[in-house]
Amino acid sequence: MLIRRLSDKGDTLVEVLLAIAIVSFILVAAYVTANRNTLLNQDTQERSQALQLATSQLEFLHNTSVGSNNCFDTMGTPVGTPGNNASCIVKADGTPAGTVQPAYTIAITSSGATYRVQVSWDSLASNTRSSVSLYYQP
Repeated sequence: MLIRRLSDKGDTLVEVLLAIAIVSFILVAAYVTANRNTLLNQDTQERSQALQLATSQLEFLHNTSVGSNNCFDTMGTPVGTPGNNASCIVKADGTPAGTVQPAYTIAITSSGATYRVQVSWDSLASNTRSSVSLYYQP
């Protein structure tokens, strides 16, 4: 006759709870890492789009014979009035934003012969106001 001990009958409750805790910890760590990577990718994409918008505004500014504090539409035509950014709120492709988020606000200012193109937006990734600035001196 075989003698069995009570501990040989299976896993104890403590062992099962410990295994669940370890698996839960691993899953939470994986979720946190994936979420952080998603937010970093979103932030990188927003910054890249803002930089492209600022670069295109600088190109339009460079190609205009008369300096302007207005932003430019996608065809390079100055829009709005200086200091009024209502028409300078655009999507990533440079077209008027409407309700699309993030909406980029373009501001062109000049100090002497130096122009500053600033693109700012409410970051979806970090819930803060972010901006990119480029400078041009003809």
